[in-house]
Amino acid sequence: MSENLKTIKELADELGVSKQGVRYHMKSIPQEELKKNNKGIVVLNIEQQNFIKRKAKSDTAVSGKSDTAVSGKSDTVVSGKSDTAVSGKSDTAVSGKSDTA
Repeated sequence: MSENLKTIKELADELGVSKQGVRYHMKSIPQEELKKNNKGIVVLNIEQQNFIKRKAKSDTAVSGKSDTAVSGKSDTVVSGKSDTAVSGKSDTAVSGKSDTA
């Protein structure tokens, strides 16, 4: 293979991000433009690498983070009494996960 082609892992290692981080930006590249090496592994040409590098760099510049998961949980119970009792609970996770099955 050419020196200009890199696997997803090679590019991720170079950028210091996860393979999932590289794949996220690959969604913008049309599937028919992606090539595979003789082992069946997706390889990125120099233009695709530069595209992903720009995207990953802009993500890092905006958020100050690189492939960092943000999760949190807020358990707030509100209760009050008057003639009727009001009680509620809110479980909100920033990660998009909920406590319900």
